[in-house]
Amino acid sequence: MKALLVHSEDSIASAANGSWQWVIDFGLAPESTYRRWAADLGCDVTSIYAFSGGMADVREIQHVLQSGNGTLVDAHGLDWWDILSVLLASNFQNLLLLMRLATRLHGRWQLHATRPDALFTALAYLLESKIQVHRRQLGLREVRRYARVGSSLDLPQLRQVVQDKFDPQHSIRRRFASRVRKSAVPAILLPSAYINVSRTAVNYATRVPDLDFLLVYGRKTSILNSLPANVRAVTLDGYFTRTDRSEIAQLDSVWKRLSEALVRTRDEFSVANTAGMLDRMPALLRWGIALRDAWLNVFANEDITGCLCADDSNPYSRVPLILAAKRNLPTVACHHGALDYRMAFKTHYSDHYLTKSEIERDYLRRVCEVPPELLASAGAPTGERRSAGGERSTAVFFTEPYNAWGWRMDDVYRELIPGLLTMAQRCGLKLVLKLHPFESTRGHERMLKRLIPRSAVANIKIVAGPCSEELWRSTRFAMTVQSTAALECATRGIPVFLCTWLSDPYSGYAEQFAHFGIGHMLRSPEGMARIPELLERHSKDPVGKPVWDNLDSDKLRELLLGSAPKQRMPKLDAERAGAFAS
Repeated sequence: MKALLVHSEDSIASAANGSWQWVIDFGLAPESTYRRWAADLGCDVTSIYAFSGGMADVREIQHVLQSGNGTLVDAHGLDWWDILSVLLASNFQNLLLLMRLATRLHGRWQLHATRPDALFTALAYLLESKIQVHRRQLGLREVRRYARVGSSLDLPQLRQVVQDKFDPQHSIRRRFASRVRKSAVPAILLPSAYINVSRTAVNYATRVPDLDFLLVYGRKTSILNSLPANVRAVTLDGYFTRTDRSEIAQLDSVWKRLSEALVRTRDEFSVANTAGMLDRMPALLRWGIALRDAWLNVFANEDITGCLCADDSNPYSRVPLILAAKRNLPTVACHHGALDYRMAFKTHYSDHYLTKSEIERDYLRRVCEVPPELLASAGAPTGERRSAGGERSTAVFFTEPYNAWGWRMDDVYRELIPGLLTMAQRCGLKLVLKLHPFESTRGHERMLKRLIPRSAVANIKIVAGPCSEELWRSTRFAMTVQSTAALECATRGIPVFLCTWLSDPYSGYAEQFAHFGIGHMLRSPEGMARIPELLERHSKDPVGKPVWDNLDSDKLRELLLGSAPKQRMPKLDAERAGAFAS
């Protein structure tokens, strides 16, 4: 029997010229897409994500990744596998899916693929068989892909992508940065690489105006237009220097021995190595060391008294958090959104992790199994909000970066947009798409023109940037999948509906929201038809429910100054580290 593996960037057209008994999509699309594919092709169609085990997979990834900890350690005590492996977590999650698929395919199937891919190589290795790759117009498809990606980004986003790709160690950017000047002003460090991280960190800083803070931008996309009086900002670009090549060579050697040991002892690493998924590590290591040296220069030139990190996953902000902890400075971490499922597999370096709501505390304890003594309830930086009365004239859909979860964006919106327009029209409302910070107005405008008639596009307003009070006041109801916006709506008394059939395969965010009475769960697109009826049950003058904890400024100050008892730093296995360093 013949099975076709469809790359996530290929469409059903890739499968149309063959006779298949099973088509396996390595992307993720709504069930309606797979029903349509199955009808057109006359065979079963499945997404690779159908083999997901949810949060159980995330916990398994914890054991896989942590098996490499304690070895790739530099002279400053930073464990680079622990820091960088967070960036590879999604690759290992995909490998778990692949290993389950392999048990279904073993021995009975002749395999074909729409293009070469690391996951297809890994599957061939697992099955000890060959996969016939269809290479038709592969070069042309690659050109079209880059053109499509470029055309979907706004200019600042495109500039950032180019810088990240071609200047990862800031070798060019540092030449145009302002000269670094030594400062004797004591300040608490706020590291950031994304705009939402900057906003969260600065919002906390405004609640303790008697303390001084230093916001250090790792990337242009993290810059804020205005800052409170107690926050000073600088770019990290000017702190980058040349790296020590001998240190890089020594760490490369340690990585080679570590990877060989992991490949010998764990099947997941053996498969990952065969597929080339570990090939990124040397380049990531060089980037990481350059990043570390830049932050060391920050500590050398600034009087840093502590660190508040609103993203302890991204190395841009994770590295300075660890360096501060190594210096026994007070360290506090938090997440810029409502929930963070990566807390289930990350090593925790901060003295305290701020929780903003009971929803978050319950999720971290029960779902992520975070030690309760790490969690500190100091409240949300912006507190509860209420929207003043106004003309409720809009239905707002809060978008999310679905492609980051593997979703086929066009298929998601092809299913959503007609239902959203119909539902808004029935309610006499204007449809608004409020974009996630990672998304662009330009990209969504182009997508809508591809999917619906131009006359329908005119009935949709696209909004980027922070959500204004004017938009909140005009919102009759909101829809999203699992965005933090659901909690914002609840505090303002705005009815919110969760499109749970589009949830990511792992985190369970939407279920956690619903568990605490945040939002009404819609389990299929057909559920949108019930929104007008459900709205009638909602009070015409709704009262928001308490969601966020009230911020305790004294408690926050105590944490930032180190008055509260500290958590112990993770300890390295010295014997294990020494065995590989020699």
